[in-house]
Amino acid sequence: MGVTWRACSRNVNMKLKMIVVAIVILTVLYLIGWFFFRPAIGVESSDGKWGDGESPLKGRDFENIVYYFEKYKLRCNAPEATLVRITPKNLLNIFGWPSYLFSDKWKLEYREHPTDFSKDYYAKIWDCYNKRSGVANEEGRIAQAGDEFLKNLAKVKRPSLFKP
Repeated sequence: MGVTWRACSRNVNMKLKMIVVAIVILTVLYLIGWFFFRPAIGVESSDGKWGDGESPLKGRDFENIVYYFEKYKLRCNAPEATLVRITPKNLLNIFGWPSYLFSDKWKLEYREHPTDFSKDYYAKIWDCYNKRSGVANEEGRIAQAGDEFLKNLAKVKRPSLFKP
C-alpha cells in the first residue's frame, strides 16, 4: 500500500507543478502580448479641427494628449470643444480588455466617422496652435485644466464593455 500511496502522491505533485508552470507561462505570454498589442486611442476635438493619438512605445500617453487638447482649446480660442474618441473597442483583442474595463480614456464619447487628418493632426490649426495665447501663466493653466479634465473623467460612469 505504501508504494501505491507514493506513486499517487508523486502524480499529484507532478500535475500540480505542470499546472503552476502552465499558469506562469501563460501569464508571461499575456504580458508580452499586452505590451505589444495594448490598445492606443485616437482622439479629436468635437469641432474636428484638432486630433491626436497615443503612441505607448514612444511614451505618448493619454495624459499627454489631454494636455495638448487643453493647449488647443486655450490657444485656438475653442473653449466649447470637447475631446472625442475616434478609436472603437476591439473585443477580439484580449490584450485590450483590461484597458477597456479600467482605463478612463475609454469613457470618452465615441465618434464613428473621424475627421480626415491625412496631412498632419495639427495642419488645420497651425497658425493659432504655435502662438502663445497671451494668458498669464499659460503652461500652469493648461496643466491645471488637464488635471481637472482627468478628475472629471474619472467620475463619469463607465460605459458597457460592448459599446464602441
